[in-house]
Amino acid sequence: MYLAICDDDILLCANLRRKLAAFDTGGNKLFVDEYHSGEELLKGACRCNYDAVFLDLYMEGMSGFDTAKALAERKSEARIIFLNRSYLTALSTSRFIF
Repeated sequence: MYLAICDDDILLCANLRRKLAAFDTGGNKLFVDEYHSGEELLKGACRCNYDAVFLDLYMEGMSGFDTAKALAERKSEARIIFLNRSYLTALSTSRFIF
């Protein structure tokens, strides 16, 4: 499974990566890429068809909402899991619709 974490908080990215590593078992191999801006994620998404993206709502520059919209416009089928410092909002959708 190919996952992306996109958050401008480097510490949060590292922490989430560690938590996801617990699910990286023999039958569930996980590949996790980290990005620290929406723009970086969009460049990376051109090279990899992610199964899911953990996406910060409020980042400098391109917001998580704008990034999700751009992914949807590219016909990405990645599930989007929005992150926020105070709580996690999970939208389990195969396509984000605007």
